Amino acid sequence: MHENMFHTVQFLFLSFVHLCYCDTPQSPSTTPMDQIPMLPKIDIPELNNQQPKQPEVDLKAGQYYQGDWSPIVYTAPATLGATDDWDMEGGIGKLRLKLEKTLNLAQTLANTLQDHIALVSAREQVLKDVISNGRHGVTTVKVSTMLSPPREYTVRDGAWARCHGDIQAPVRGHSRSLFNELFSTPKCIGKEVATKRDPCSFNSIIKYETVPTYRGSEYSEDDILCLKPSFNSSLEQYLSVSKKTVDETCSNGQVRSLEENLHECGLRSMTEYTFYPDRSAAATNLPLEYCTEPDGSCKLVVAWHLSNATIENFEFLRNEPQFQQYFIKAATFI
Repeated sequence: MHENMFHTVQFLFLSFVHLCYCDTPQSPSTTPMDQIPMLPKIDIPELNNQQPKQPEVDLKAGQYYQGDWSPIVYTAPATLGATDDWDMEGGIGKLRLKLEKTLNLAQTLANTLQDHIALVSAREQVLKDVISNGRHGVTTVKVSTMLSPPREYTVRDGAWARCHGDIQAPVRGHSRSLFNELFSTPKCIGKEVATKRDPCSFNSIIKYETVPTYRGSEYSEDDILCLKPSFNSSLEQYLSVSKKTVDETCSNGQVRSLEENLHECGLRSMTEYTFYPDRSAAATNLPLEYCTEPDGSCKLVVAWHLSNATIENFEFLRNEPQFQQYFIKAATFI
């Protein structure tokens, strides 16, 4: 039995040697292609017949991604829109129309607001002009600067009068039968003298930088101011102009250099107007909704900060006690 097993193993060994050495080609480069082992083909009907997986759709982005690359423009199926024409009849077209409608509505609203702002600004401009000139009533004026005590005036139809004393406000609580000149208008308790407009009371400014008249060792332009009683919503400026331009453009204003104004009024000045409208028909047509004081008067505060570095204007159509109290005092610490 052992002998038979020995012969069997010997036969298998010799056969293996014959296959490895006798049947092997002499040169590997001449191996036929059909002798190179190939991977067997896997034939699974379930996989070969499977439909390709639908790509993930991102409706918000308007496109989809096949795998993790290659963005492709997405065309929505008919089930998502009324018709196959998605851009015109589907959600995108409806969204565009809705946005256009919203934009048109916003534009209409913006135009309405601009018209309303222009109307309010015009009414405020009329009231400010009436207050500062004492038309259709009487205006009391208090002018404060950093260089001198406050000065008080009364203004009637553009005519200024200096009150050397105290101004008494109208007395409230009188019936219409007793409503006369004595109680309806403010009075100067003291001496009242007709005068010109206070030199430190102005409502708008034109600023000039003028070229020097004579040559010097260094070139420097002078800062000239046109101080006007009228109101303006913006600061007008003229750069590198002649003195002739100042004379031609500063109408109804006082020409003064910045240095002269600092010497006359200091760094800051403030004008406080209090307007008491009369009971005439013209006064009732004024925008008196701003006259919110308990005595029926209108307040207007105009303040200026003028220096070589900056020009600042503060304007209020109401009473601002905190600002009025600290504006001049705070300038002493600058």
